[in-house]
Amino acid sequence: MNLLLLISCSSGEGAQGKNADLPSKEVHRFQKSPLHIELMDTDIKDGKIELIFAAENEHGLPAAGEDFHYSFPPYIFDTENIPYKVTNMEIVPADRAQNGELIFVHIQLSPAPSGKNTTLYVPLTVYPAVFEHGYVFRIETNFHDTITAGEIEMKNITAEETTISFHLIDNHPEKKARNLSYSYRMIKDGNYVYPVHTSSKTDGTGSFIEVTFAYPVSLPAEFVIDRTSAYIPEMNTLFHIPLTEATP
Repeated sequence: MNLLLLISCSSGEGAQGKNADLPSKEVHRFQKSPLHIELMDTDIKDGKIELIFAAENEHGLPAAGEDFHYSFPPYIFDTENIPYKVTNMEIVPADRAQNGELIFVHIQLSPAPSGKNTTLYVPLTVYPAVFEHGYVFRIETNFHDTITAGEIEMKNITAEETTISFHLIDNHPEKKARNLSYSYRMIKDGNYVYPVHTSSKTDGTGSFIEVTFAYPVSLPAEFVIDRTSAYIPEMNTLFHIPLTEATP
């Protein structure tokens, strides 16, 4: 498995200036399809802080490697805007995850807080490189209420004979500023199958789409939506992690 480990080179001053106004509530979890990310452990010893996050792909596919790239800023700040340097980052696949669908992200910070309890504000950015090849939706039955991949939702999905119809909602950050366009295909036996006809009707929240293929749709099916007119958004979150001074 090829792992891309990044500690971004963004400036620490921006994060530092924001922390005074951040709420103090704990934030340990982040979810954006298909990833679920959760803080699993914190440890303070030998003058260092270690944080361990678990990231799981709900589709049973790899949660890291070439599909998802994880990065933290070079410095993490606490409630008093004290900086802690990110000295190491490592991604460790879980033993029981045969497809790499569960991984652990370890980061190490230095120095440890001196003689006080505090809260760390830990920004995490995940770039979903997997969507460079399209947003894949697995259609199991003739009707689904909602299937989500990244920012795109398929709702009220009906698969009948040669046609798949659905309501498309795209939560892309630039959806109000630009005209987003899409193309559609299916994956069958490792090959792409393209529709013979596509129709789209826009409403207030999204678009009603009908996609017709030359042959009947065989379920389960992997249906792919390509966004053809915009970049792939990063997944960003900010963990609020309380630290308690280690007891001697």
